[in-house]
Amino acid sequence: MIQFFRDLPLKFKLQGYSFLMLAFLLLSFVYASLSLNTIGNKLTIIVEEDIPLSQQLSSITIRQLEQALLFERGLHNGPLVRTNQNAKKELDTVMTVFMEKTKKIENLLDLATKQAKHALSLYASSSEGSTEKSKFKSILKSLEHIKVAHKSYDEHAQDTFLLFQEGHVSRALLKSKQIVKEEIALEHEVEDLLGNVQKFTKESATKAQEYEQNALKTLAIFGVICIFIALFVSHILSQFILKGIRTAITISSGDLRENINITSKDEIGQLLHGMSGMKNKLLSMINEISGITGDLSRSSTGMQDLTEETSKIINQQRSETDRIATAMDQMNSSVNDVAESIGTTAKHAQDANKNTAAGQVIIGEAITEIDSLVAHISTATETVGLLQKQSDGINKVMDVITSIAEQTNLLALNAAIESARAGEHGRGFAVVADEVRTLAQRTQDSAKEIQSMIDQLQKGSEGAVDIMHKSQKQTERTVVAVKKSGEAFELISSSIAEITVMCEQVTRAAEQQGLVSEEINTNIVQVSAMSDKTSTGAELTTKASKELAMIAQQLKKSLTQFSI
Repeated sequence: MIQFFRDLPLKFKLQGYSFLMLAFLLLSFVYASLSLNTIGNKLTIIVEEDIPLSQQLSSITIRQLEQALLFERGLHNGPLVRTNQNAKKELDTVMTVFMEKTKKIENLLDLATKQAKHALSLYASSSEGSTEKSKFKSILKSLEHIKVAHKSYDEHAQDTFLLFQEGHVSRALLKSKQIVKEEIALEHEVEDLLGNVQKFTKESATKAQEYEQNALKTLAIFGVICIFIALFVSHILSQFILKGIRTAITISSGDLRENINITSKDEIGQLLHGMSGMKNKLLSMINEISGITGDLSRSSTGMQDLTEETSKIINQQRSETDRIATAMDQMNSSVNDVAESIGTTAKHAQDANKNTAAGQVIIGEAITEIDSLVAHISTATETVGLLQKQSDGINKVMDVITSIAEQTNLLALNAAIESARAGEHGRGFAVVADEVRTLAQRTQDSAKEIQSMIDQLQKGSEGAVDIMHKSQKQTERTVVAVKKSGEAFELISSSIAEITVMCEQVTRAAEQQGLVSEEINTNIVQVSAMSDKTSTGAELTTKASKELAMIAQQLKKSLTQFSI
């Protein structure tokens, strides 16, 4: 698997790296958006359905308690209708206000039923929320039962008032006992329904908080994975590239002792392969030239020593010229081979330069895509901010609920005072007042619990904003890393250009060496032609030996630039 990755072209490596990073970042963005959408839906249902339903049930409870107070007033004034004109007027007023309260309660019950049906339709349109569906169905069932019970209570209360007006006091008082029982049962049923709705609201807020915590954990895991992959892939790519650069720098400095280890078939591997061929050709050429220069030095020394003996010089000179001619032919052939190898290397260097340019274009595209992703993350951050503002709206609603609870408590206190004034007839009213006080206290406690959970939800939203900001900063650091990769490609392109220049210089040196070889061949032919002339040949041989010695020194000096 590692070898397959090494053999991939640099273009595919960079594309794969960019696509992998974009895929992880896009996956993180999609998951964050879905999680925020789910949390937003939960909060929307709490704000638009659960809390208004709680408010309506609280209002129903208050109106029911007001009706209970009115009924107690009616019981107080009913027996006095026949003897006290003021009591009759008071009873008529009680009946009128009682009917108004009945209409308000019926309207509130209809509104609460409509609200519950709307919430049930929201859950019915989604594939989740089976528990919520069953709870809202139970709420609807309780509301219908409360409607029936309140209607019965209202009819019986009206009948009692009519009995008082007709003078049937004993029948009215007897019937009032049953009405008080219905009244207490109705109050308990409304109170239980209100408690269930508040409990359901609390559970919904808890689920929204759990969604938020899970989203934060998942985003953190995605961030760690992206960082690890970015560092790992960048390290591998940089090692491949730096290895080729170090080898090219070593060879360009003239050090041919290092072995070139080719472990991949990508552009860097092709470049190293071309360098290896060039190095082998240079080593072969240098060894041959070194041998030839040694021969030239020895030949020139021998010719200088043998100039006194003409015949020996001529014979030895012919032998030496033959050897030199053969060596020069071999050297010309080697020079041509080196020139061809250098041309091939230059071509590979140009191809690598083109591929590097293509890689730089891909990096530019990756930077553009990552910048676009930064914009999306910024949008998600604004969405979380909007969610936090909605939580502030919930705080205002909770203040209203707390205010209602305080008003209910005051109403219960007034009811207790009225029951004390009523004496025996106010005992049932005192029980109602105590129930009202208990209900107000429970409402305040529930409001405090919901307020605490909303505060935790706001803190979680702030944490989500921090996570999105960190993701944005991580994306910006990724852009910097990709830009550094582009700078590394520019260094590679510069090194390849230097290698191309080196190849051109070596080519020119090889051409000059070929010219020198041809010149040596010409001199050798002249020496061979004039070897028949003893005195003249000796002089020419001495001169030629000196020239050969100088050439040998120049070649040795040139060879010292290479380390083999």
